[in-house]
Amino acid sequence: MNDVRTDDRKIKAEEEEVGGVIYKSIIIACILGILLTLALVGLARNEENFSVLYIKPDSYSNYVTGHYTEFTYAVENHESGDVVYHIYFYLDLDIVGEKRTGLKKDKVYEENKRIPIPGNLTFPCKVRVVLKSYNKEYETHYWLKGYA
Repeated sequence: MNDVRTDDRKIKAEEEEVGGVIYKSIIIACILGILLTLALVGLARNEENFSVLYIKPDSYSNYVTGHYTEFTYAVENHESGDVVYHIYFYLDLDIVGEKRTGLKKDKVYEENKRIPIPGNLTFPCKVRVVLKSYNKEYETHYWLKGYA
């Protein structure tokens, strides 16, 4: 009978030891999971790098007044550093002007642009501004419907 009690105590001690190992393993797994989650959240917070090109809505008319069209466009630099931009201006598929400008990070460049209208232009005509930097390209446009 004494042997049975000793065996029961040994089994109970082994169960407690195994239970302690499992408990410690669960705690370690939880800590590793929390650390991995924090690392992934930190990686997800990396800033996205981009530029913005737009034509100010009230700066143009869809109808030609005089012999030109005029508008104000803007470029915003939200890239990781300073950027040199190449800006192209089109009437339909014809390039009618270009400009090169540098812009520091988080700065805005704004310019009023006047494009002469050739006498043989057909309407409707798409006025496009194309911005190129690195391997990225942005475009914005408006339509000319005719003469005012």
